[in-house]
Formats: sequence, C-alpha cells, structure tokens
Amino acid sequence: MQEQLAEEEFQLDALFFDVETTGMQPGQDQIIELCVQHGSGESAKSESWRIRPTVPISAAAQAVHGITVEELRDCPTFDAVAETIRERFSSVKTIVGYNLEFDLGFLQAELARVGLPMLDLRDKHLLDPLILWRRMEPRSLSDAFRRFVGGELQGAHCAANDVAATAQVFLGMLTSFNLTDKQLPELTQICGLARSNWIGPSYHFQWKDCVPVFGFGKHRLKPIADVISEGNGDYLTWLISSDFPDHVKRIARTASSSTPSELQTWLEKEFGEGSRAA
Repeated sequence: MQEQLAEEEFQLDALFFDVETTGMQPGQDQIIELCVQHGSGESAKSESWRIRPTVPISAAAQAVHGITVEELRDCPTFDAVAETIRERFSSVKTIVGYNLEFDLGFLQAELARVGLPMLDLRDKHLLDPLILWRRMEPRSLSDAFRRFVGGELQGAHCAANDVAATAQVFLGMLTSFNLTDKQLPELTQICGLARSNWIGPSYHFQWKDCVPVFGFGKHRLKPIADVISEGNGDYLTWLISSDFPDHVKRIARTASSSTPSELQTWLEKEFGEGSRAA
C-alpha cells in the first residue's frame, strides 16, 4: 500500500495565484497581471488577466516583470474584470501563493478601490510556500553553519564565535553557489544592502523613482509627502522626539515645515543627487 501511494502524484485541490503590479504599495499601486491555476496537477486549468492601470508603472516594477504601459493599452481596467476575479477566489476553500500576503493585499485593495466587498478569508486555508520553506529550512546562523560548513556551531550567541562562524558560512555559500569567481561589485549586487538609494548614511529615508520615501516602519516605501497629506504628520513628530540618528531628525523636521518641492530641493542639496539612483 505504501509503495502504491508513493507512486501516485500528489494533488492539491487549491487555487494558486500570482500578481504583477505597478509598484509595491497596495492602495496606491495597481495590479496589471493576475493569473490563477485551479489545482496543482499538470493538466490543471489556468486563467490570466492583463489589466490596464490608471497609474504609471514604476521603473523598479517594470525592471522586474518587464510589462510596459504600451502592452496594456487595449486591456480592460480592473473594474471590468473584478467581479469575475472575485468569484474565482470566493468559490474556493484553499488559496496558495508565494509571498501570499503581498498578493492578497493587492487584490483586496483593488476590490475596495472599485467598490466591491473584499474577500472574506476567515474560513479559507491560506498557504504560502515561502513561509513553508522558512519553517522547514530555518535560516538561523546555526542552521547556515550546519549546511554550508558542516557540523554544529559551538558557542552560538557569543559574538566572537558568531562572527567567526559568519565568515565560514559566507565562504561556504560562495563555494556552494559557484560564486567564488565573482568580484566584490558583483557580490554586492547579489547580496549587498541597496545603499545607493539611501538618503544619508542610513536606510531610514530612501529615494524611490526619484521621490523621497520612508525606508522603514509602517510607512515603508511610502512617499513622505503622502504620509503628511494623509494626516500622519505626527509620525514625523515621533521621529524627531525619539532616539534616531541626527540626519533622520533633520529630514523629519524639514519635511514637517516644507512643501514637497522644497523638501526635494533641500534633500538633493544636502545629500546629493547621487543618492537618487535606484
């Protein structure tokens, strides 16, 4: 019986889906492509919608998915296909998506934008392979040491031991992933922090498509001007009064008392246009 089960293809009765978007902010950006697959087998039926947005596609997003506004010129807007898409999700019990929270967040925001009820997900099974991967193959330093160096990390959480282990793990990764021939600039592109878009010496404020945005917290990647215009100026007050780097407080103070264009001019003068590269 066990041998028979092993030979059978495992099937999952679920709706698999993915979206491509104009950017990273639900409620501000929009879905431009959505695909669903009904079931996990090779013969499973899939449906795709390409959608014409009413907002621009950011350069960063287009660099990822390669979809241009011109390609979407004759496609329907989301309101024309929203009820059909909503029905697909309402009629199933299990939804699967890689980084599912991101995709569902966009879908819910789009439904709300066109005046449809958001999906009631309380009775549904929401499955995310990304979370499964993290749970089944944990990413702690001890786990990385075991995989890329071999053996058990002794004395974990002692700074001296951890830093030595990090060096061994990094070299082990370079070998395992065939990256030992890469130069430092190439390695930085692959795994380094994206510092080129920082405003100042930390990640707290950043440039996104030449617009100053928050680089952390509940407003991460949201334009500073939008946060202020939506009545959340107290967030800047909190930054000014809390234990943040001096340049972060200076930016917050300037943003609180400037127009968006004045802030933009001041940031470029103070921190240089080079930091706008993103």
